[in-house]
Amino acid sequence: MSKFFSFSAPLFTQFQSLLEEAKEYHYSCPIAGERKGRREEHLIRLVFLFLCLLPFTLKAQVGLPEAPPPDSTGKRVKIENADSGEMVRQAEEYQKRLIGNVVLYHKGARMFCDSAVVVKSDVRAFGNIIIEQDSVSIYANSLNYRGESRKATLYDEVVLDDGKQKLFTDQLDYNLKTKIAEYHTGAKLEGEGTNLSSQHGYYHTETKQAYFKGDVVVIDSSFTLQADTLHYDTEKEISYFHGPTNMETDSSKIYCEAGFYNAIEQYGEFEKNVRFDDGKQIATADKIIYDGKKEQTYFEGKVNFEGDNRTVIADDSDYDPDKQISRFRGSVKIADSTQTIYADSLYYYEEEEFTRAWGYVVVESGDQTIWADSLDFDQTSSSGEAWGNVVIKDSIQNIWADYAQYQQGKRSGLAEGKVLLVNHEQEIIIDCERAIFNDSTSYIHATGRPLMRSLIEADTLYLAADTLITFKPDLEKDDRTLIADRNARIFKSDLQAVSDSLIYSTADSVFRFYKIDTHPVVWSDTSQFSADTIFIYQKNEQVDKIDLINKAFIINEMDSTFYNQIKGKDILVRFNDNQVRQMDVKGNGETIYYIRDDAGAYIGVNKTQCSEMLIYFGDNEVDNINFYRQPQATIYPMKQVNHNTLRLENFNWQDKIRPASPYDVRWREKEE
Repeated sequence: MSKFFSFSAPLFTQFQSLLEEAKEYHYSCPIAGERKGRREEHLIRLVFLFLCLLPFTLKAQVGLPEAPPPDSTGKRVKIENADSGEMVRQAEEYQKRLIGNVVLYHKGARMFCDSAVVVKSDVRAFGNIIIEQDSVSIYANSLNYRGESRKATLYDEVVLDDGKQKLFTDQLDYNLKTKIAEYHTGAKLEGEGTNLSSQHGYYHTETKQAYFKGDVVVIDSSFTLQADTLHYDTEKEISYFHGPTNMETDSSKIYCEAGFYNAIEQYGEFEKNVRFDDGKQIATADKIIYDGKKEQTYFEGKVNFEGDNRTVIADDSDYDPDKQISRFRGSVKIADSTQTIYADSLYYYEEEEFTRAWGYVVVESGDQTIWADSLDFDQTSSSGEAWGNVVIKDSIQNIWADYAQYQQGKRSGLAEGKVLLVNHEQEIIIDCERAIFNDSTSYIHATGRPLMRSLIEADTLYLAADTLITFKPDLEKDDRTLIADRNARIFKSDLQAVSDSLIYSTADSVFRFYKIDTHPVVWSDTSQFSADTIFIYQKNEQVDKIDLINKAFIINEMDSTFYNQIKGKDILVRFNDNQVRQMDVKGNGETIYYIRDDAGAYIGVNKTQCSEMLIYFGDNEVDNINFYRQPQATIYPMKQVNHNTLRLENFNWQDKIRPASPYDVRWREKEE
């Protein structure tokens, strides 16, 4: 039940206290059935008492000084003003819904808005939002604020103003504790004479240090700068470059991959693959110093002059003007804003914007490096092909192949031949004949009977199938999914399995084995598990439980003749220290198990039928059985039964198809 009311800040504080008292009484009542009416009656009386005293309280407040500012160390958001409000209970918490001229305060920051929902120290706010903290003001149309972390996310026409700079964006994350603003949807920063835009950025409102990445553009009265990554000191107006950067003045253009530029002094130093273009010539050097006030440029180190938009170093070169082909030979290095290529020989086709290199080719792009005997690269599509001893290496994975295609910007490609893929992010190794990969989406599609190796608790799991697919269902999370399609086989020292297909998710650490043509089968030590569907749950990288769904059958080999057998519709198996401890048989239960004396000698066989039963194990042997719903049990002396034919219906000991070694999982065919 909710109640509408109007309040000023002091009155609302009183009303909050009254409600909290009522809530405390409400939830402390031990007998919900008998005392529910009494609790509600007490709550209503408290609210009614407050409403009756409201006029007297209003009169008593006349002439009193304003309430002291809220305690900045408080855990809850303080409500300083609102035209009206509503207290609503949602599940186990109360929401304060505030409307009209809302003013909130929390740990040194004050917020204004048209309406808000407050839950403890969390706030959702809407309309004409203003956050004030020290000299910083932030404006937006909606906001989510988490009081415990003091992090706010603001949306729609967001403006951050620190008195000297203004930041404009559609979405902004602001940490009121660290005073750091962060955005990833593009933004513009406007200062005194300098404007900057980028796709991603971080801005520290106290130190006035800003970090930008992705399509960074700086526009100043004396220059324009474009960069991939930029550190900007807004107080001193100094730009520090980290990555490919282009700077243009009225008289020249400069390219570099490291350095700085001081806009106030019009002075800059540019290093790493530097290129200078004054409209007449292009020059490269180890270092270029630009002094705008003197209108002078200085070159240091080894200088190379060029006639196009890239840096080229080689022992020998020539140019075919008719075909527009530049040919470079001997320790060739060609670098542009996206990549650097090393080769023994390299041809560049200007009209097609196409590069062909051979003789121990190396391509470096960001954190990605490619080695090959020969390579073609199309600058227009940012795609390439590589042949012979191909290696693709980046921060996510390494790939060895005979042939590869790759898309540079998307970090995706195709590898063929003898392919070996080592994924550091997923901690797996895959041998296959063909692999499609995309680093930006963590996607791998491997065919050609791929074999995957993964380290689990100092033990290696080997998995092979006709097709392996691994990907992230949600790119914002680290969870991954693995799909092994058709003829999947697993070998681990304490676990083996075969299945038509399986799915594994790191989100819940569960292997899911499915039937397409044949039942999946799992082996652990001397036990065999089979069913239409098998779920293996892991805990602390050990088998915790196995669920056998539909046509469940478990066989425990005592020796080559004696087999303990359990079958049912479903069987739930529980483990402890990698040993079976309990089996819960549900529906159509049947068992055959051998009885031993204390000396370990066989003394008989128990055959039981019971719809449901619970079996306990010790030292891999049946320790006790609880039967439900009128069991039918018979115990036979060992000499009165034929142990070779003592089998439950559909008994099938499939040791012949059991993976026997790590190398048995890849090429062995399914049993017909």
